[in-house]
Amino acid sequence: MEISEIQERFRQILEKHLTGNNESPTKEGGRKSWLWSFLDVQGVEPTNNASKRAVRPAVIWRKLSFGTKRVRGSRFVETIPTVVETCHRQSRNSFEYLAAAIQAHCAGQPAPSILSGV
Repeated sequence: MEISEIQERFRQILEKHLTGNNESPTKEGGRKSWLWSFLDVQGVEPTNNASKRAVRPAVIWRKLSFGTKRVRGSRFVETIPTVVETCHRQSRNSFEYLAAAIQAHCAGQPAPSILSGV
């Protein structure tokens, strides 16, 4: 079976099972634009396993500590491990980034971009 046949069959399955979803899997600019990226872009993995492994320590901590009592604490636990891992993957110093973000916040400025090269 050719890749294009697999893609078409997968599209048909998605359309059948995702009815009622506002974002059609075949809509340009929707899921279709990124669904098969791993076939065309060097270095893009077909799974999110690396991302799952990256946040695993935070998930384990949350489960062992029974989470947080407040929404702000939950947001902190969601955000900080993600920022640290993002900086790590970009070979950036996460402490320097967080310090710059806190300084910007205290000065009433927007945080520096977490995106590499932006």
